Amino acid sequence: NLLSDPATIEIAMATPADVYKVDNRYGFEPGDVIIAAEPGQECALAEVTKTPDVPGEKNRIFHDTGTYADTEGNGMTARYNKPGGLGIAYSTAATLYNLGRGPQRNQYRIENNQLVLQRLLGALDTTVVAEQIVQLKAEYGKDDGSGGGTPNDGIVDGYSNDAPVDADGWRQVLAVRLAVVARSTQAEKPLVEGGACDITTAFPSWAGGELDVSADDNWQCYRYRVFETTVPLRNLIWMQI
Repeated sequence: NLLSDPATIEIAMATPADVYKVDNRYGFEPGDVIIAAEPGQECALAEVTKTPDVPGEKNRIFHDTGTYADTEGNGMTARYNKPGGLGIAYSTAATLYNLGRGPQRNQYRIENNQLVLQRLLGALDTTVVAEQIVQLKAEYGKDDGSGGGTPNDGIVDGYSNDAPVDADGWRQVLAVRLAVVARSTQAEKPLVEGGACDITTAFPSWAGGELDVSADDNWQCYRYRVFETTVPLRNLIWMQI
């Protein structure tokens, strides 16, 4: 929500190594990570290395390799730019999206009863977020007319973990709801000595239904707590209907 408006390429690139010549360069600065997107083409990730403020070049966004100076004059090394260009010469149908200097692409998963965060951009490190986490669920809230609703009216009609398959489907995703299941640290004894574990006799549940925690054969020996939330995707909810 704090990103600059997208820019449109106003002069088609002759080669993939050409600078981007755009209609409005406001908000783009050296060090920003940008994505070029055009219908029918693959996207390209790049890093801004120069935005000349001289006559005839004020519409240009450079994405060179090697080193460059950021807005504070510090020497930096371009992280994403490839020698020879980005592989695609975009036309005037392309748009540049500015992700800022430190975009994040994070992946969460369960490993060895831990909630793990892996950063897929930047440092590429892995961090343990929490212990004794045994299940993680997410579902898309879709404005697709499911359940008798009206599609594309700005209201979530239903939730599903089926990922959209095209751009129209992604535009109908207005929210994501999440559930995390935490487990007690210690296994508890059964009520009847020598009997089967019975401190928990049914799977924990959330708004999306049951949460299967049976990956551990002794799952009934533990207590569970579910944490859930729904995250609105504000830019989509505020869209014009």
